[in-house]
Parts: sequence; C-alpha cells; structure tokens
Amino acid sequence: PNSAPNSFGGNLSLLSGAGSSIANGAGGSVLLSTGSGRTAPGGHVSVLVGVGDGTADGGKVWIQAGEAAGPASGGSLNLYAGASTGRDAVVGGAVNIVGGNTTTNTGGSVYLWSGHSDKTSSGDIHIRTVNAGSRGRSGSIYLKTGTSSSGQAGEIVLETGDATQDSSGDIVLRVGTASSGDGGDIILRAGDTLAFQETGGKVILYGGHGLNDGFGGEILLRAGNGNGQTGGFIDLLSGYGLSSTS
Repeated sequence: PNSAPNSFGGNLSLLSGAGSSIANGAGGSVLLSTGSGRTAPGGHVSVLVGVGDGTADGGKVWIQAGEAAGPASGGSLNLYAGASTGRDAVVGGAVNIVGGNTTTNTGGSVYLWSGHSDKTSSGDIHIRTVNAGSRGRSGSIYLKTGTSSSGQAGEIVLETGDATQDSSGDIVLRVGTASSGDGGDIILRAGDTLAFQETGGKVILYGGHGLNDGFGGEILLRAGNGNGQTGGFIDLLSGYGLSSTS
C-alpha cells in the first residue's frame, strides 16, 4: 500500500450486517478461512499491525467478544489450537501467548484478568489440564520464573485479596486421592546456593497476627490417620554440617 507524506494511512473495515430488532434476527458473521493442505500444511491466517517509527508505539490488536445489553450473557472469546486426528495422529497444536521482547528495557508482561462486577462477585480464573485418556497421565501445570545472569531471579507470589466485611481468602494446596498406590506428596523446599560460605534459603511458616485486640493464628502440623495401619509420623530433623556441628 502507498502512503502520502505526513498523512494517515487508509483504514480497512470488514463489517457484517446487523440483525433486525423487529424480526429478532441475529447479526451477520465474519468468517476468515484458509485452504486445506493435502501433503503440506494448511494455509495460515496472519494479523499484523503497523510498526511505530521513532517515538510512536506500535499498533494494538483488539479482540473483543460482544456485549449483551439485556438478560443474556456476554459473548465468549475462545482460542483453540488445532487437533491432531487420524491413525497416525501426533501432538495437538499449542496455544502460545508471549509478551513482547525488547532490546534495552523490560520485556512485555502477560496479564490474565477476570471480569469485574459492579454488584456481585468478580469472575474466576481457572487453569487446569484435562483428564487423561485410556492410557497415559494427565497433563502437568508448571509455574516457573526465568533465570537471571546478573540480578535476582523472579519470584512466584501466591496472594489472596483483602476483605473489608468478611474473612480474607484461603490458599489451599491439596494433592489428589490415589485409587491404587501412594498418595502424592507436597514438597516445600527452599533454594540451594553454590556461593562460597553463603546460606541456603529458609522455609518460614508464620501464623497470622490478630492486630486489633485479636488472637494470633495457629500453626498446626498433623500427620495423616491410618485406617487399619499406623498413622503417619512427624519428623523434625536439623541439617548436618560437613565441617562444623549443625
């Protein structure tokens, strides 16, 4: 496309028709579809925005589902990767959401926000893997920060919100039940250090404070019950020192 000097580029709009309010008609759809491939990949759909030159930002991409004005739910926004089917099926396609890179400053962030409500509860965020098929295991969930060569590595923070009229939210770590075999473990381990004569990370458990003439929160350590066998133990062991006492 051509551009005139010191002017704005032309706009391109794709609009479907509106439905008639008299006949309760639905609005028209917009379909972007590429061709199938026989012995090669199917066609791609690329949405690219313009580059910002000089001090201007690059263009934005907005994908927004429709609002509902009456007694109906707002439209959903669904992102699906392609399935792998057939006799020689392999891995299904991935969904990659990546923040923008930068050469001299902080990279772009990735935010997942639930919806706000003026009168009732805000929306939930569910991150889960689906159940396994007849063979194999269900997928895992990994939360990991990147490594750092000159500064401190990033943190993983799990924090619930404050409550002004009720109890604050809980943080629950629970392992699933095993039908055949041992139950899964919960492992909390602080970081090791390779630096000379430095200290490994701490595991710190604090009960909550009762700040306004209240009681402090408890720390409860309880082993599991045994139905027909011995209950679990609680072992408190200090670390050993190679060159001095622990």
